[in-house]
Amino acid sequence: MTMKNFTRMFTALLLIAPLSGCDGDDGGSETDDNSDSDAMTSDAGTTAGGETSGDGDGDGDGDGDGDGDGDGDGDGDGDGDLSFAADVYPIIAASCSCHVAGSSGGFAAPDAATAYGNLVGVAAAEAAALSRVAAGDPDNSYLWHKLNGTQADVGGSGAMMPLGGGALPAGDLATIENWILGGALE
Repeated sequence: MTMKNFTRMFTALLLIAPLSGCDGDDGGSETDDNSDSDAMTSDAGTTAGGETSGDGDGDGDGDGDGDGDGDGDGDGDGDGDLSFAADVYPIIAASCSCHVAGSSGGFAAPDAATAYGNLVGVAAAEAAALSRVAAGDPDNSYLWHKLNGTQADVGGSGAMMPLGGGALPAGDLATIENWILGGALE
């Protein structure tokens, strides 16, 4: 079982509390657990529902992400690399409405290009020794610490993000971590 598939299974088992924290934000978020049935896979790899891949997404490529490209990252491009615009910014847009709307100082994220430019390789104001995102290095990425509530451990301050909504779903955190580990590609 790949880490991505494990993360999806783990996420599907969790009950995620709605995210909230900004005036006018309804706090809702939607997640996709990519499970089509509870059928068991036989030795031949065919489920009771007729799938042949056995990964539960129904596209037959065996990677479990449902996009049919076989790379497992869910963006449909077949290269296996996560990108900010296709994979990470949609999480920010859905979960970090204060930053997207521009009402939160420090990190503006009204669109993918602006958000990327304000994150990758930019010094973290609250933790001078870190970058907001250090490509390839989540431990030296302040964003990673803010999302996990460990910002004080690295000399930072403020609240865990997203504000008031609890942690992001495990699958979203895994996507962000894997994007950083993969070089924080635009």
